[in-house]
Amino acid sequence: MDGERTYPLSFGQQGRFDLDRELSERGIPVPNWYLMKAYRILGPLDAEALERSFADLVRAHDALATRFEHDGTEFRQVVARDWDFYLEVVDLSEETRDAERRVQELVRDLAEEALDPHRRTQLQALLFRIEPSEHILVVSVDHLVYDVYSEAVLLEDVSSSYRRETGTELDGASTTQPLQFPAYAEWQRESFNGDALRRALDGLRARLQGAEPVTRLSLPFVRTGAAGPRDAWRVGLAQIALSPEVPGAVDGLCRARRMSRFPFYLAVLQTLVHVESGLASFAMRSGVANRIRPGSERSIGWFANSVILAAHLDRSQTFASVMEAAWSETLAAIDAQSLPLELVLRHLQPSAYPSAWQIPGIGFTMLEEELDAQLDLGQPEIRDAEEVFELADDYPLVNAVLSLFLQEARDGGSLSARFRQDVYDEDGVDAFLEHFAQLANLAATRPDERIDDLYRSVSALGS
Repeated sequence: MDGERTYPLSFGQQGRFDLDRELSERGIPVPNWYLMKAYRILGPLDAEALERSFADLVRAHDALATRFEHDGTEFRQVVARDWDFYLEVVDLSEETRDAERRVQELVRDLAEEALDPHRRTQLQALLFRIEPSEHILVVSVDHLVYDVYSEAVLLEDVSSSYRRETGTELDGASTTQPLQFPAYAEWQRESFNGDALRRALDGLRARLQGAEPVTRLSLPFVRTGAAGPRDAWRVGLAQIALSPEVPGAVDGLCRARRMSRFPFYLAVLQTLVHVESGLASFAMRSGVANRIRPGSERSIGWFANSVILAAHLDRSQTFASVMEAAWSETLAAIDAQSLPLELVLRHLQPSAYPSAWQIPGIGFTMLEEELDAQLDLGQPEIRDAEEVFELADDYPLVNAVLSLFLQEARDGGSLSARFRQDVYDEDGVDAFLEHFAQLANLAATRPDERIDDLYRSVSALGS
């Protein structure tokens, strides 16, 4: 068709299709991997201008104008230009029943809608009119073409375009040309093969020193039996606050040792896993933006990757030595962040590909404040409307069955966990988070103590 161009899948996209096929073959329900957000808009809103703003967004980012076709051998992504974006407006202002409940029901239906890879755009936007001056906007994008770091780009582009459309912003569109994700996928395929791939994998093998890329953790709160196939995707949530004194103490300690704060928290987690599981060598995963190629910071696409972080610990080590090793490992992982996780699993642990979701493991990510992007349409007041997802199923975990997210803040911040309920016991996860917070508090001021002694202090606090 005129105006179309075909590209190979990225390795992440291929892994998604491979996993979906395996789940289908085994009779396990395939989850819908949408990333969804909702916004309550209070004040005057020009729905037609908003629709044109989303059309501008799709026009600027090839990832959103992509459909997926099977050529008889494999899936490929096809970028088309002959489309019109449609913003569906659902008027609930005359609803006799509770309009908010109706929004929840419709959003649940959207979340449960089966993936159609042939859909002309992987972006959907619904606008619910609650009252003439109150709307709820729901944006849904398939993870095949989108990651959490894409959200800021989407919101900034839609906001800027809408303000230009309505005359509240006179500046022109951004002149920065984004790196188109389908073209990145093509580069990825060309770059990670042959000698280049062998060198990258050899470097990772040297760091692992025998530790498995996906760890079969024997932590006390790993369940011995799994629930039914449907429950395999049910996600539990847990969170704990960090002490207000921790960020300042960590910052001073890391500045003195000329490292970022991430390896401190990584060392805390590694110490807990080592002591509570008895493993001396193991590996974790950590999410990275992987936006290091020119133009990728202004792009929408599934650039995000998971890097492997190896650990080799002994209980007689001091916490400072664990932290130094974690810093070295972090720098090595950052240098190799473009190496797709799917290739790591396929070549170093083929039994785990594409079914890595089955194997107990930990993912750890330290969240950055700049990810907290906002929709800004000028005059209307905008609030998050996450309550509209109350009836929708939990979003499945990707890449790890226990994912930890640390967010620093002036009040200390928080550590949150998302975990597979058929694999991890909820009370055990809560206790693990409590141990993390206690150990972080102690290690920040007593880094030269042995980790065994620090953990004994943590145990004493809980007794």
